[in-house]
Amino acid sequence: MKIGQGISGQAISGLLGMLLLAGCATGVRQSAVVRPATTASPNLPPALIPSRPSASINVNLSEQESLWHLRSALNVAALSCRTGKGSGVASSYNRMLSRHKAALAAANAAEIAPFRARYGAKWSTAYDTHATRLYNFFAMPTAQGQFCIAAQQVLAKANAITPDAMTSYAPAALAQIEAPFLRRSTYARR
Repeated sequence: MKIGQGISGQAISGLLGMLLLAGCATGVRQSAVVRPATTASPNLPPALIPSRPSASINVNLSEQESLWHLRSALNVAALSCRTGKGSGVASSYNRMLSRHKAALAAANAAEIAPFRARYGAKWSTAYDTHATRLYNFFAMPTAQGQFCIAAQQVLAKANAITPDAMTSYAPAALAQIEAPFLRRSTYARR
């Protein structure tokens, strides 16, 4: 039998198609991997690492907003100051929450109101971002020792004053409790 006799055109087309596909599958081509340079570019300055906060989140606040920021700071202290000189902070914080419940509820409403007004139905996302920044400010580890001492002092006074005096005490108390985070000496040790 001669080539091409007895083999249909479909069979030949099928064989050619398989050969073409088989040709595509062989010989995997390697592509070059480009790695970044291991040294810094001479034209770029080194990355800056902030050595201390550039600005406090506790600025331009009403008395009620100051009270809510103070409560947030004291909440961080209650969770962070658990040993040594800070061991009594959690129980003092819980007493303060009970003693000043009404003032704190009003402060919370005052803190949330601008977010509701500005963002409408999506206010909680913006507020959560703000609250996270606030809590993170007071959680910076470089100032925790002095922060715990300040928290104890603020809580002692907060638990001694009348509920109607708590809101007016908040701005001074907030300044006292944030002071360890704003001192240069706190960050010079890095």
